[in-house]
Amino acid sequence: MLPRRACDTSRTEWAKIVRLSTSVLEPLHLTVPRATDLLDYFADDIYGKTRASIPAAVSVTEWTAGVNEPPVLMEMNECTKSKRLSQRDPALAHQAMRKAKENSDVFRRQREEEDRKKQDADNAFERMQHLAVQHEAYNPNLSKGGVGHHEARAGELDTGNNDVADDEWGDD
Repeated sequence: MLPRRACDTSRTEWAKIVRLSTSVLEPLHLTVPRATDLLDYFADDIYGKTRASIPAAVSVTEWTAGVNEPPVLMEMNECTKSKRLSQRDPALAHQAMRKAKENSDVFRRQREEEDRKKQDADNAFERMQHLAVQHEAYNPNLSKGGVGHHEARAGELDTGNNDVADDEWGDD
């Protein structure tokens, strides 16, 4: 995992990982999705202070003597100098929230309508199945699924003997 300062703040990337395989180093970028109107702001809700690339101001002798200085921290916004998201005009934030609520309401209504149509189709199909079962109970299938339904009925009415007579095949 690379240091936090290596992340691309303009894409709201919160972690950058390098995966090692047998033949290649593959970078993995983990980002937070943001609305397009928020991309102009620095995402200070994601990026706090992080370690700077310079070491703490402690010499080796001081460190071995037990002096423990906190690390030098830097703001992730120092490179871009864009306006912070937390400093955004509240009226714009409320307007964006209203727009998001309207969009989610429209989406919810569309989903409910799709669900209702699917339920109506499922109910109609169940009704047709029920009617088919009722029809079968009172109208049996006499053909038993075979080909030539009319020939089968004609064969049922034929009372003649279809056996071969003994003298029909000659012994010659």
